[in-house]
Amino acid sequence: MHVGIASGFANHSRIDDAQFIREELEQLELAATLGFESIWITEHHFSDYSISPNPLFYLTYLAARHPQVRLGTQVLVVPWHDPVRLCEEIALLDHVSGGRALIGFGRGLSRREYEGLRVDQAEGRQRFDESVAMILRAFETGIVEGGELYRQPRREIRPRPLRPLKGRAFCAAGSPASMVSAAKLGLGRLYLGQPMVAGHAQSQTALSRVIGDEASDAWLTAWRESHPGEEPVAPFVSNLVFVDESGDRARELARTFTGRTFAAAVKNYELTSEHHGTIKGYEAYAAMRMTAR
Repeated sequence: MHVGIASGFANHSRIDDAQFIREELEQLELAATLGFESIWITEHHFSDYSISPNPLFYLTYLAARHPQVRLGTQVLVVPWHDPVRLCEEIALLDHVSGGRALIGFGRGLSRREYEGLRVDQAEGRQRFDESVAMILRAFETGIVEGGELYRQPRREIRPRPLRPLKGRAFCAAGSPASMVSAAKLGLGRLYLGQPMVAGHAQSQTALSRVIGDEASDAWLTAWRESHPGEEPVAPFVSNLVFVDESGDRARELARTFTGRTFAAAVKNYELTSEHHGTIKGYEAYAAMRMTAR
């Protein structure tokens, strides 16, 4: 089993940004020396929820300091980026790290982040599908081009991609439609902990029904149809883990900090807002809408 560590760069204590980033990087470096096999970093903008506007920057820094660990994005929110720049930056990370990049792609959910980056969230699905297809092809051919929305002229990626992303590219997908899209593109599954807690039984049941087993089955069915005879990419699973010499203390830490983490996610994604699940391409997320208490 491959075991890594992920950081959301969540500044819950709202300490000075310079101190926070320094200490967070120190924690990740400690994890690397303790034997974790990979380091994964999220992407978010504009708030303490995650001070990580470009995970590739952090990973490039860590690549030079810890040559034994693999370097993962959890995730790059594709619609927020120009696909050419993503190609170039991923290729550069691969070169400086000797091909250690593990690339997780995502579509993004936060209305505030979409608006702040001046991207129409209703275009998220098309932007994701076109960009990821271009990026995967570019890492096979060295050439980026195409897309009905992007209309990207044919250009060579420099530095030339070190090796294809096939088998090391993943998608954090929450809806059956996203799972199908990911499978068709050849992306593996990256399961992320959802902001659902005990006590929201109705929401939990609806979420499980809409984006749980159904989504997983949708991915596998689409993979088999799109890649007949090809072994599916093994999944990655990311969730909060609490370890302590005392089982009782570990459970107490889990209750305290999981609650805080999920409360921050509810705020960031506006899970109690009436708008949630109403944007084109995000209708399935209506099942995650919570009632404010």
